[in-house]
Amino acid sequence: MYEDARYVTKGEQVNEATLMATFHDATLSACFVESMVGAGGIRVPTFIPMRRFKPGDTLNVFIADPTRM
Repeated sequence: MYEDARYVTKGEQVNEATLMATFHDATLSACFVESMVGAGGIRVPTFIPMRRFKPGDTLNVFIADPTRM
């Protein structure tokens, strides 16, 4: 469950999901996100792993899923 600080629809700022799978090949990691402006003015995100954080800190979660399902 997470609380979205920049929600669009009032009442939907808290989100929760459940995965129902018999296998897993994805990885989750907490990260900082830095964006650089690339060619043509397109922002390109760079995900930097977080090594330490305090309880209650807001986290960005990077999901690496090779099957993208």
